[in-house]
Amino acid sequence: MHEQLVVDLRPLLSADPARVEVIYDLVNSGASKHLDLLFVSGEAGVADFEARLEEKLLQTRLLPSDQAACLWERAPKSWRPPRESTGLTGDETYFVFRDHQRPWDIVALSLELASGASTLRVRYAARACGTAERPTVTWQLPYVLAPAREWGGFGRLDVMVYLPSGWEARSTPALERDGNTLRGSFDGIPADVLLIATGAPVPAEYHWAYWFLNALWVAVLVGGPLMCWWVGRRLGTARARIELAGTEPRLATRIRGLLVQLLPGPLWGTLIYLSVPVALGTVRASLHGQENPSLAGEPGFVGPCLNFVIIPFAVLLGLAITRWSASRSSLAH
Repeated sequence: MHEQLVVDLRPLLSADPARVEVIYDLVNSGASKHLDLLFVSGEAGVADFEARLEEKLLQTRLLPSDQAACLWERAPKSWRPPRESTGLTGDETYFVFRDHQRPWDIVALSLELASGASTLRVRYAARACGTAERPTVTWQLPYVLAPAREWGGFGRLDVMVYLPSGWEARSTPALERDGNTLRGSFDGIPADVLLIATGAPVPAEYHWAYWFLNALWVAVLVGGPLMCWWVGRRLGTARARIELAGTEPRLATRIRGLLVQLLPGPLWGTLIYLSVPVALGTVRASLHGQENPSLAGEPGFVGPCLNFVIIPFAVLLGLAITRWSASRSSLAH
């Protein structure tokens, strides 16, 4: 048997599923036979599965998760993709995007294999895994090769992987790179699983966005107390002038002064609240839709910590700074 594996990773440019095509050149030296097969790819999220024997479209069925889980329990360990894979910068990286509670997809198909040579062609879309070893996501696609050992007389495996233009790539076993294509030819099965990692290079805009993020946080965290101090100083000076004039401030003046004293603290808290989505949005935008999983959404602890700890503390501290600055300025005059 000769297997040709073609993996098109170019759809990852827009975070769409990769396209996989497998061509099996089969030879049946005996009589025609009926075969019930299970196709194991190693990915979860297989879609648009199509199988053809010569030009005849075959009936296929994606097994339910519970049935697939039972089959995986009985399957040889060599059939199971690893939970960790080769990355672009690390030898072992965890599949962050992978739902580890869901079994890998298994597709059932049946065919009548005639005597002589036949060609079985399989096509499907597969959702790539991803990991957070760099600012840009490292996409990872495992393809299980071990089940092919069950075929009698396996011959050669040819692999071709199409990459988005300019993307970095790494594979285990190693494939030779030619421009934006990875190629490999092996006699027999070279490994239980073919592991492919690819990702866009970190753009220069990311570094500018990173410095903007730091500058924004410095401006908010340092500028907030300075704003409270400055407002308090102006308020204290105004109060001192009224006291020196020996006039009784009107009710409207007192209310306006109270509001001015109370405003800086909540305003500082609001600026902190707004700076988080602005900073994260700027960083994400600089990565052009290829941000790693840690930047894809707001970490779970950020919201509660921000809303119930940092912002209340900033509001209270801002009120205290404004009041202290107003008192000091009033006494100084």
